[in-house]
Amino acid sequence: MMDSRKEKTDSPRLTCRDPEGRARLMPDVDLMAAIERLCQIEERGMGVLIMPRAEQQVRITEALKRKWKERRSGNASQ
Repeated sequence: MMDSRKEKTDSPRLTCRDPEGRARLMPDVDLMAAIERLCQIEERGMGVLIMPRAEQQVRITEALKRKWKERRSGNASQ
Protein backbone atom coordinates (compact mmCIF):
# COMPACT_ATOMS: atom_id res chain seq x y z
CA MET A 1 0.00 0.00 0.00
CA MET A 2 1.26 3.48 -0.85
CA ASP A 3 2.30 5.83 1.94
CA SER A 4 -0.10 8.81 1.81
CA ARG A 5 2.73 11.24 2.65
CA LYS A 6 4.75 10.01 -0.34
CA GLU A 7 1.69 10.36 -2.59
CA LYS A 8 1.25 13.95 -1.47
CA THR A 9 4.80 14.87 -2.42
CA ASP A 10 4.68 12.99 -5.74
CA SER A 11 1.50 14.63 -7.01
CA PRO A 12 1.55 18.33 -7.88
CA ARG A 13 -0.82 20.75 -6.19
CA LEU A 14 -3.97 21.31 -8.20
CA THR A 15 -5.66 23.95 -6.07
CA CYS A 16 -4.85 26.95 -3.95
CA ARG A 17 -6.73 29.74 -2.19
CA ASP A 18 -6.81 33.39 -3.11
CA PRO A 19 -6.23 36.09 -0.45
CA GLU A 20 -9.98 36.09 0.33
CA GLY A 21 -9.92 32.33 0.98
CA ARG A 22 -11.75 31.19 -2.18
CA ALA A 23 -10.61 27.96 -3.83
CA ARG A 24 -8.78 28.33 -7.16
CA LEU A 25 -6.95 26.09 -9.59
CA MET A 26 -3.20 26.50 -9.61
CA PRO A 27 -1.86 28.29 -12.70
CA ASP A 28 -1.55 26.02 -15.74
CA VAL A 29 -3.60 23.20 -14.17
CA ASP A 30 -5.94 21.44 -16.57
CA LEU A 31 -9.49 21.42 -15.22
CA MET A 32 -10.07 17.84 -16.37
CA ALA A 33 -6.89 16.71 -14.57
CA ALA A 34 -8.17 18.32 -11.37
CA ILE A 35 -11.55 16.59 -11.74
CA GLU A 36 -9.81 13.27 -12.40
CA ARG A 37 -7.75 13.68 -9.21
CA LEU A 38 -10.90 14.50 -7.23
CA CYS A 39 -12.51 11.32 -8.60
CA GLN A 40 -9.51 9.27 -7.46
CA ILE A 41 -9.76 10.73 -3.96
CA GLU A 42 -13.50 10.03 -3.76
CA GLU A 43 -13.13 6.54 -5.22
CA ARG A 44 -10.59 5.66 -2.55
CA GLY A 45 -13.12 6.54 0.13
CA MET A 46 -16.43 5.54 -1.45
CA GLY A 47 -15.78 3.20 -4.36
CA VAL A 48 -16.12 3.71 -8.09
CA LEU A 49 -19.29 5.19 -9.56
CA ILE A 50 -19.62 4.91 -13.32
CA MET A 51 -22.53 6.56 -15.08
CA PRO A 52 -22.98 6.70 -18.84
CA ARG A 53 -23.11 10.25 -20.15
CA ALA A 54 -26.03 11.32 -22.24
CA GLU A 55 -25.15 12.56 -25.73
CA GLN A 56 -26.43 16.03 -24.81
CA GLN A 57 -24.05 16.17 -21.85
CA VAL A 58 -21.13 15.20 -24.10
CA ARG A 59 -21.96 18.09 -26.45
CA ILE A 60 -22.32 20.54 -23.55
CA THR A 61 -19.00 19.41 -22.09
CA GLU A 62 -17.20 19.86 -25.42
CA ALA A 63 -18.73 23.33 -25.86
CA LEU A 64 -17.65 24.35 -22.35
CA LYS A 65 -14.11 23.09 -23.03
CA ARG A 66 -13.94 25.16 -26.23
CA LYS A 67 -15.17 28.30 -24.46
CA TRP A 68 -12.69 27.77 -21.62
CA LYS A 69 -9.79 27.35 -24.06
CA GLU A 70 -10.87 30.49 -25.95
CA ARG A 71 -10.96 32.48 -22.70
CA ARG A 72 -7.55 31.15 -21.63
CA SER A 73 -5.98 31.95 -25.00
CA GLY A 74 -7.60 35.42 -24.96
CA ASN A 75 -6.21 36.13 -21.48
CA ALA A 76 -2.74 34.98 -22.50
CA SER A 77 -2.61 37.48 -25.38
CA GLN A 78 -3.51 40.45 -23.15
